[in-house]
Amino acid sequence: MTRPEVRVPEADSSANPQDPSVSATLTLPGDGAVRGLSPEAIAEVVTRLPVAASLTDPEGRFLAVSDLYCRTHGYDRGELLGRSYLMLVPLDEQEQSAARYPHWLAGQQTHGQKVLHQRKEGSLVQAQLDLQALTLEGGQ
Repeated sequence: MTRPEVRVPEADSSANPQDPSVSATLTLPGDGAVRGLSPEAIAEVVTRLPVAASLTDPEGRFLAVSDLYCRTHGYDRGELLGRSYLMLVPLDEQEQSAARYPHWLAGQQTHGQKVLHQRKEGSLVQAQLDLQALTLEGGQ
């Protein structure tokens, strides 16, 4: 059985801790299926990543967010969990983002795509999307 592997690049001591372009890689078997890990275990991995990372459900609601994701966007974890990722998308881009979301879930490539997110206090931050749709055992 192939197990997922999380690789995080070595931290650069000169890197800006507010830079959301730092990324991690979740390596999956060729079919994109996650075997042997519960949804809770996957959420725990995301929460502990030292990069700005989030996990959403098929409807776009946050299931897990890393500490850096919270700091970058100015929210406490509890303010994000269970809410739609669209809360971070500027109003004039929400319709387009919502239309793209099903394509991302279907596996359309998004590596390196730059988007704007709105912080809690209203300022904008550029984010780099590196998305991977995950399929849990049982097809979830």
